[in-house]
Amino acid sequence: MDSTKLTVAMIDTAVSRGLKDMENGPKRTIRNLADMGKRFSTGNFQQALFEVFQKLLQNEESPYYDLIQYVLLHTDHENLKKFGINMGYYSWTHYAKVIRANSKKEGRILPWKEDFIYCTDDQPNASTSLANIRKRIADVRKEGINTFSITLTGQSTPLNDLFSIFEDFDESAFLLFLGDTQITVAQQGMLKKCGNVLLCINAASNDAVSTCEALTSSGNLYSIYYNYVDQDIVLLKERSFYEKLKAFPSCMLILIPANESVMSAGPIVKEIRLEQKSPYFIWDFPYDNNLISSIICK
Repeated sequence: MDSTKLTVAMIDTAVSRGLKDMENGPKRTIRNLADMGKRFSTGNFQQALFEVFQKLLQNEESPYYDLIQYVLLHTDHENLKKFGINMGYYSWTHYAKVIRANSKKEGRILPWKEDFIYCTDDQPNASTSLANIRKRIADVRKEGINTFSITLTGQSTPLNDLFSIFEDFDESAFLLFLGDTQITVAQQGMLKKCGNVLLCINAASNDAVSTCEALTSSGNLYSIYYNYVDQDIVLLKERSFYEKLKAFPSCMLILIPANESVMSAGPIVKEIRLEQKSPYFIWDFPYDNNLISSIICK
């Protein structure tokens, strides 16, 4: 067994042991998992992430304890481990070394993930075919990019076509933004079996609440996402903003600007995370992705 596979096996075993201890003391177990994450961290971003997380968990009243416990109780543990290892170890540590080396050679910050739009409908923004996505993933993985977001557009987009990509790139992490595409019970099971996919549900879609309820019941790993406008940014620290989202049984929230002219909510989102006042794990998609890239490339 090579050193990478050995490290992954050790992480998997340690996390599995930690999850079994949840019944005895959830807060202590969560702190132990954070400490373990720090020990296994060799990448710049992963080390910085766990250092901040350890500090936040020193607060016994931190909402992150409840959020983490919710995720652990309602998400299939194999799904959670698989996605966590693929993003946390492979993307942020193992492949990040390649990105960092290339960044030094080129003298600029390089991206750590790649974004795709996929739709078989004849739409102008459907810029990539399935074959192009597959080829591009294979190419950029050689450059150290191992995490990919795929946004589906149109209700007729055949989600099943993507399963072969998730399976073939088994060590990669995927964020799948469903848009208005509906997901069946069978597809939920297939995605959970793949394990390396975080489903992202549009909070504005008509069946978003029922979809989230079904995903919670089935143990799928998922998040909701919200396309914000300038008026939303000033409300992010107000409880009223989250009231309209409380119908969703999710503890993860991805914020995405509605268009390119919208101001970035990133700095405020960063403050909210550190102040520990949000009822969600909250992420400003473009801002935080750029932040991760800048830390990886240090």
